[in-house]
Amino acid sequence: MRNGKYELKSKHEKKKRTYKKSYRVSNQKGYVSVYEPGHPLSQASKGYVYEHRFVLFNKHGYSLTECELCGAEWNWHRIYHSHVDHIDGVVTHNEDTNLRPLCNSCNVKSENRHYNT
Repeated sequence: MRNGKYELKSKHEKKKRTYKKSYRVSNQKGYVSVYEPGHPLSQASKGYVYEHRFVLFNKHGYSLTECELCGAEWNWHRIYHSHVDHIDGVVTHNEDTNLRPLCNSCNVKSENRHYNT
């Protein structure tokens, strides 16, 4: 008895695979995502939300409505037009004091500033 059981399994019976969800993953650019399936920002991404967006949302909620630099309209669910900027340029530094809401235009300008330093 090598496997511990004498019962025979049918050919159609498949083993159930269990996958452990990773609660913190990072992408190629270094941005960290956290597994929070009940969070309002994680609906489109199978339970994951970027950690910097998660931290800023937990601090301010839906009260953030404008870009911090120019005052343009800012919305949590418009990811390609509304960005959460890392003030020091380090994408793994996700403390709420290092994050600010920026529109796309201001975010591009701040990215150029980070690369020139």
